[in-house]
Amino acid sequence: MSYPRYPEYRDTGIEWLRDIPAHWNAKRLRRVCQINPLRSETQSIPGDTLVSFVPMEAIGEDGSLQASELRALADVGGGYTYFRDHDVLVAKITPCFENGKGALCRNLHNGIGLGTTELHVLRAGPEIDAAFMFHLTRSSGFHEQGEAAMYGAGGQKRVPADFIENFAIALPPLAEQRAIAAFLDAETARIDALVAKQEALIATLQEKRRALISHVVTKGLDPAAPMRDSGVPWLGEVPAHWEVLKTRRITIEHKQGYYTEQSYIDEGVKLIRITDIDDFANINFSNMPFVQVTPDNEGAFGVGQGDFLFARSGTIGRFGIVQYPERSVFASYLIRFRFNAYTEFLRYSFKSQNFQEGLLRSLHGGANHNVHAEDIKEQYITLPPISEQTVIADYLDRETTHIDTLIAKAQEMIAVLREHRTALVAAAVTGQIDVRGYRDNGAWAR
Repeated sequence: MSYPRYPEYRDTGIEWLRDIPAHWNAKRLRRVCQINPLRSETQSIPGDTLVSFVPMEAIGEDGSLQASELRALADVGGGYTYFRDHDVLVAKITPCFENGKGALCRNLHNGIGLGTTELHVLRAGPEIDAAFMFHLTRSSGFHEQGEAAMYGAGGQKRVPADFIENFAIALPPLAEQRAIAAFLDAETARIDALVAKQEALIATLQEKRRALISHVVTKGLDPAAPMRDSGVPWLGEVPAHWEVLKTRRITIEHKQGYYTEQSYIDEGVKLIRITDIDDFANINFSNMPFVQVTPDNEGAFGVGQGDFLFARSGTIGRFGIVQYPERSVFASYLIRFRFNAYTEFLRYSFKSQNFQEGLLRSLHGGANHNVHAEDIKEQYITLPPISEQTVIADYLDRETTHIDTLIAKAQEMIAVLREHRTALVAAAVTGQIDVRGYRDNGAWAR
C-alpha cells in the first residue's frame, strides 16, 4: 500500500537522512541518549539481588530477548555489560551486528541485566522515546553505516562506540516518536506473523519431503509387494525381494580430504569445502578458492563423476555428489566415497531419516562432533533391483521437485516480507511516512 507523507520537508544535508519533515530536528545520538552506562550505578544494590543474565544467544535477530536466566549480582563480576529495563541493546561484533541482534529491554529481573561484553547499551534521555530509539537501531541506515564503520580483522570486527555516538538521526516531537513506535510495533508484528506462517509451511513441507524419501527408499512404491522383517529395528519391514546391507558392501574406496595451510592463489586447482555443498547434495564449483597442489596430490585427492563427498564434521549428514567435475581437490573436512551402486538412488537413501539418524548416533568427540568413514560404512541401507532403483529415483525426483518448488515460493514470500519490513522501518524513522493518522487496528483516519 502507499502511505501518507508529511506536507513539508527540508534537506538535512546528511546523506543517509536527506529530506526529513520540516518540523523534525537532525541530531547525533549522543545528544539524546547515554551510551554504555557504567555499572557503578549498582553499587548500592545488595550483592544477593537476583538479576537477569543475558548471553549473546539469548538475543534474537528479530529483536527478541530471553531474560529468564538469573544470577546473583555479586556472582556476576566485572567483564559483563550492564543494562536495565528500557535500555536498547545493540550487538557490536560481526556477524551478530549485521544479522540484527539487538533488543529493547523489558521485564528484566529486578529491572537489571548483565550480559555479554559484545553489546552496546543505549539509554534514552528525556528527548527520545526508548521504543522509537530501538526501531532506529533496527533501520537499514543504522546497519549500513555501522557496517562501514566496523574495525578489526576477520571474524573479530566490531562497531565502535563513537559510531553510535555520532550517528545522525531525525528526531520528531515525543508524541510523534511514540506514534511511530506504536505503528512499527503493530505493522512489524503483522509482517512477522505472516513470516511465521510461511516458516511453518516450509517446516511442514520439509518434513513431508523427509518422510516421503524415508518411506519410499525402505518400503518401495508397490503397496501390495510382499514384505519381510529387515532384521534392523529402525528399518522395520522391507519388500521381500530387496537387499538389506551395510554401506561398506557397496563401497569401492574412501579417502579423507586434502589438508593445506597454504594461502589461496589466483588460479590453479579448486578446493571443495563443506560450504560448497548445498542441502540437496549439489556441489557449486563457481565460488571455490584455488590452491597450490602437487601433481601427486591432485591425482590422489581429485574428484570424478559420481563421487560422494561427506562432511566429517560441522554439518553431519551433509554430502555432495560430483556431477560435472572440474579440476579440484576436496578439503580435509570431507571424505570422498566411491560406490558400485546407482548414484541417484543412493542420493535419496543417504537423505533418508534412518541413514541420517544413524550417523548422528555414531558421532565422536566433545563439542566438535565428527563422523568417521567407518561410521558411514556401518550404516544400513536397502537396495532394490537396479530397475526398481531407477523407477524410485525418477519418482522421487518428480515429487521432491514439486515440494521444493513450494518451499522456494514460501522462501521468496519471506524475502519479500522481510524486505518490506526493512523498508517500512527505514521510512517511518526518517519521516517518509506520516503515521499521525494511523490507528491500532491497522486503519488510517481520513
